[in-house]
Amino acid sequence: MSQPEAQATLLVQQAEQYLLVEDFTSAIPLLDQAIALEPDNCHAWGTHGLTLGHLKRYDGAIESLDQALRLEPNNRNALYNKGLILHELNRDIQAIAIFRICTKFIPSDALAWQGMGISYSALGKHKEALEAFDRCLEFKPDHFKALVNRGFTLIQLKRYPQGLNSITSAIKLDPSNPDGWYHRGCAHMQQGQILKAKEDFEKAIEVEPNYANGWANLGYLLSQINQEEKALIHYKKAVELDPSNSIAWNNMGLSLRRLNRTAEAIAAYDGAVAADPENYEAWDNQGYAHVVLGNYAAAHRSIDQSLVVNPKHANGYYNRACCYAAQNDVEPALEALAKALKLNAKNINRSPPKIRSLTISISTHDFYNSWENDRKGSASQTLDWIAVGGVGVRSALKAALMVVRQETVSDALPYELAHS
Repeated sequence: MSQPEAQATLLVQQAEQYLLVEDFTSAIPLLDQAIALEPDNCHAWGTHGLTLGHLKRYDGAIESLDQALRLEPNNRNALYNKGLILHELNRDIQAIAIFRICTKFIPSDALAWQGMGISYSALGKHKEALEAFDRCLEFKPDHFKALVNRGFTLIQLKRYPQGLNSITSAIKLDPSNPDGWYHRGCAHMQQGQILKAKEDFEKAIEVEPNYANGWANLGYLLSQINQEEKALIHYKKAVELDPSNSIAWNNMGLSLRRLNRTAEAIAAYDGAVAADPENYEAWDNQGYAHVVLGNYAAAHRSIDQSLVVNPKHANGYYNRACCYAAQNDVEPALEALAKALKLNAKNINRSPPKIRSLTISISTHDFYNSWENDRKGSASQTLDWIAVGGVGVRSALKAALMVVRQETVSDALPYELAHS
């Protein structure tokens, strides 16, 4: 081994010590030096890619891992880590292809089967995910995360008893791991077993007091039984532990709004969209809160943003209609309401017959066209106009708006697959 090669090897070893203590930033300069000394060092490139992945610098991570694979096309670690990063980039079809290469070379590669299952789940292919988790457990029966993920997948397939059994097996394997308690709590909650869910979430934060998701879901359960003040305590703890938890911020805003602390709710929604600008529910709820305070320009900005993120979000059009109605601006209110109702046909069909008839006529613009043809006077006067069967425009809007909720509840935190 030449002196540069020996020095590069030493630098990689030093970088790996930083990885062990999760000081990824300090590892990068050492790996850069190693690569400069020995550009054909596959291990240095692979470790560089892994480290960048931990730092969420995914594009650079892929480039480094590809360099490692150019040097050694069948390098298992580089392949596996590339698969994980492709999943983080939501490129799950490509990730699955990579994991399949891993299992082709090493059929007993439990971690690759686990990674494949996670990517299949991300694609909503739960049957394929279950097969992958089963293969992982075939080779590593005591794989905690695979047991949890298998349980999660069975729950998605509505095989609740088997799902609960799989998660319970994980809990028995490692009762000190909060993930098992948390996921079983989610499963109980999905079945409406609130008390059992509450017990599991409480156990999750008992074994790990800094487990943010447990605090957040306990808050959600307390909110469901109208204990909003207690829910707030839990939400605040959740976002203190994890400021990036957009769902907890959003649900905190809902609790504050229900307590008529609307200005504080708007600040919580700010936290939600700062953590995740794609959280259209938080944008929508913030818009509704602005409507409550009469801040109509701000309301429109937030609601519009919710619809930029998700143009098919019926509740966004509903709240847009609310905002226009509050401004006595009937025409755009009816237009927005019609869009909401078309997107929310299921709720219309489940509504009482009188409301269903009214909302269907609005959603097809029959109501709007009738009003448009016969209206007289200013917009404010037309709000008192009798439109259909003796129902005024304002009353019609109110009745129709009963079909859809005013706020979008993020529910509890969703299941989160336990990653390798």
